[in-house]
Amino acid sequence: MKEKQKTYYVITFGCQMNYSDSDRLDVLLENNGLSRAKSELTADLVVINSCSVRQMAEDRTYGKIAKLAKQKKRPRIVATGCLVSDKIWQKLLGKDKFDLYLPVDQMIELPKYLKKWKLIGQLSIDKYEHYLDIVPRSDQKFSAYIPIMTGCNNFCSYCAVPYTRGREVSRKKKDILKEVGKLVEDGCIELTLLGQNVNSYGNDWYGGKNKNDFVDLLKKISDRKKLKRIFFISSHPKDMSDDLIKLVVSRDNLCNYIHLPLQAGDNEILQKMNRKYTREEYLKLARKIKKWIPEVVITTDAIVGFPGETKEQFEKSVDIFRKVQFDMAYIGEYSPRPKTAASKLDDNVAREEKKRRKRVLNDVLEENNLKKNHELNGKKLTVLFNKYFKGKLIGHTEGLKQVHVEGAKKYVGELVLVKIKKGLKWGLEGRIW
Repeated sequence: MKEKQKTYYVITFGCQMNYSDSDRLDVLLENNGLSRAKSELTADLVVINSCSVRQMAEDRTYGKIAKLAKQKKRPRIVATGCLVSDKIWQKLLGKDKFDLYLPVDQMIELPKYLKKWKLIGQLSIDKYEHYLDIVPRSDQKFSAYIPIMTGCNNFCSYCAVPYTRGREVSRKKKDILKEVGKLVEDGCIELTLLGQNVNSYGNDWYGGKNKNDFVDLLKKISDRKKLKRIFFISSHPKDMSDDLIKLVVSRDNLCNYIHLPLQAGDNEILQKMNRKYTREEYLKLARKIKKWIPEVVITTDAIVGFPGETKEQFEKSVDIFRKVQFDMAYIGEYSPRPKTAASKLDDNVAREEKKRRKRVLNDVLEENNLKKNHELNGKKLTVLFNKYFKGKLIGHTEGLKQVHVEGAKKYVGELVLVKIKKGLKWGLEGRIW
């Protein structure tokens, strides 16, 4: 009697990079003979691809592993993603709670453990130098994420990424362009390029660096006219070049959307964070982007309650939020990350004060957003619809503003002209024009 095929289930927490990594993990596991389970409760293998940027994401991961470990039929449990150390995990969870901690850049080693655990009979003949060589499959043919690099060399004092993902590694340009070409052939019209700091693309494992490598890559990708929308996330303010801004201005398919992490508005805190720019330099850059790209949407990241941040210093973050008028911000309360320089500092801002500061920034963001979205009332915007639910289409503009419209499912995956009826705090309502 033929043995039943073993199954897997991937749980993902975190940013777009984590979700893109999970797409590659799907292909790796399926190429090695596993099939995707309908749920984590029925899988023989559960892989948790987690985030360490915030303590909350790690807490969710610990809770999920503890819950899975209590199941009557316990699956093999593997942890990967932006996690710091298996020793920390074993201390928190106990060795019996999970089977393997595997750094994301060692993902290609996972099949060897599958064979050891007798989840597969033989290894796939596919050979990869790096996990980014795995070509993912996407459920949405019209939109895709492509990581162009992984890791980070900036060593911001609060961030564990250099310790979890390692130093910067850029993919070969020819491999990226080949993947882009295949996606376009399959009908992709929207592409998001991913990296911890896309501006420093070019620090590859062959060495060398051309300061315009990212601009050159963007030129080649945007030459493909079938690609109607191209985003890139994230840009480090210290590396945002005039050449890059000018290219966005000159190419119709490079979206008027810039994600520009601020983190803090006070120079002393920025220095402690090792961000390598001042508030004045950030504001000058934001003004330049707005001047050169008048319809630009700027989003950001911010941390409240960094060690030693006074109320007066926090108010300087509020000041920048009011001056730049961000369209969206991802605001986190500081939590110490293992191995980072900031983890050695006294985490001396009270939890309630961190929550208050987060509310203050959210209120400013909400006020800015509502005003800007009201200004779009009556305007016609092109929307890419990516979801359909109970007679409603959900999509986004070139500035990644969410739009809800009544319409038919046939519009999913299409760029459609929409007249905006109502600007809301966190999105727009409209009708197909």
